[in-house]
Amino acid sequence: MFALPAAMAKGGDHLVGIGKKRGAKRIIQPRPGNHAGTDLWPDLMRIEINDGIQSGRVDKPLFRKNCLERLDPKGWFGRQQAMRIVIMMVVWHGAILVRKFFACPETCDTNGPIARNTIAITAKPPKDEARPFLKMDGQGLTAMPLPQIFDQTLRLPLIAAPMFLASGPELVMACCRAGIIGSFPAKNQRTCEGLDEWLTEIGVARAAIEGETGRPLPPFAVNLIVHRSNDVLQDELEVVIRHRVPLVITSLGAVPELVGAVHDYGGLVFHDVINLRHARKAIEAGVDGLIAVAAGAGGHTGKASPFALINEIRQVFDGALMLSGALSTGGDIAAAQVMGADLAYMGTRFIGTAECRSPDAYKAMIVDSTVQDVVATDRVSGVDANFLAASLAEAGIGPDGGAEQEAGINRDVGDALSARTNERTAWRDIWSAGHGVGSIADVPRVADLVDRLEAEYHAALAAQTRRVSQLRDGG
Repeated sequence: MFALPAAMAKGGDHLVGIGKKRGAKRIIQPRPGNHAGTDLWPDLMRIEINDGIQSGRVDKPLFRKNCLERLDPKGWFGRQQAMRIVIMMVVWHGAILVRKFFACPETCDTNGPIARNTIAITAKPPKDEARPFLKMDGQGLTAMPLPQIFDQTLRLPLIAAPMFLASGPELVMACCRAGIIGSFPAKNQRTCEGLDEWLTEIGVARAAIEGETGRPLPPFAVNLIVHRSNDVLQDELEVVIRHRVPLVITSLGAVPELVGAVHDYGGLVFHDVINLRHARKAIEAGVDGLIAVAAGAGGHTGKASPFALINEIRQVFDGALMLSGALSTGGDIAAAQVMGADLAYMGTRFIGTAECRSPDAYKAMIVDSTVQDVVATDRVSGVDANFLAASLAEAGIGPDGGAEQEAGINRDVGDALSARTNERTAWRDIWSAGHGVGSIADVPRVADLVDRLEAEYHAALAAQTRRVSQLRDGG
């Protein structure tokens, strides 16, 4: 079970956990000595709460001991004592009912699972009442609003995806300055001290740019690997909380306690998923957005068609939705929105930029590759991922070759970041890429790339508006 950082523990007479699902039990124990000198409470009070609104059984005496001793010695309750019991039971159960039906948050559905107090979990709507997240009308394309932190900051609906060993502060700040969301994996720094230094550097740079331009920058994101093999996740989260990172992207696990810890300081959590089952789990954990990783994504990839994946997720989720997988152009960004996504999630295209930390040989291989040069395999990291075939061949791994690997985040990071190893390692020497490599022909600066993507994006939307205007009116 995930434990909250020590900095997030809340004091008081009782220790109370947060983020529990409906049906889970919480044990609340008073600190020693809090009730000394009274026989109202036993030495150890045990409260078992069986749902998300604390409507449950509480094991404690209704009366003080001397009250019970005044009961009829023959075993018959006198009128006064019986009235007290009736009143106490009415008050007791009335309080539970009031709490259940009137103290529930606005988004709470009393007939179904209890949603986290800041997140609405929407049931699957009837097919004939499906919500149109993006539609074409006489004024052009319209969409549902994104979370407030994106208001008046984004130039394009685009996130530059966090890429292991490739994304650093330089790429993050270049993206934010250009008007899109930059991100990096926490694992790109081997220590939490290094992660702290990077976040400090980004914070200072952002403040300087905003002071210079007088405009707020788009938010940036840090990617946390929520996998049992990541034994420093707790420490990484504490650093993220201390710097109040506005957007946290989680991978390989959706944990309600982590989501709650980020929500507590006002941050958002987006989680990447490859199918509807994973999406439902992330929704239950209370995430603010989902990243639909479709077939063709670079690195850890999905297998579903983007059309199928977006449509299925949209039937159960009305929050922010991103699409990942083979996106490289501004037209791809527009297409993702027409399909029902709010933002595009683009990775491989940003490896081929001047600010990316990847070696020049890696960037050149991407420029020279097409979709036929990308191979999906789980023999590198234990999880299905797309790699450039040429780098696999140089490591002596064929499409179906190599020894089976068990996913090990710390092992992969240690090998990739170690200067002592002479062996080819996953991610550092075996290079990942998505199916969109065939659209990448240069290695520009991020500012120039975003200028091009913006022009392509608006051209694609204008072309689609013209196509719609040419259709016969069905009325």
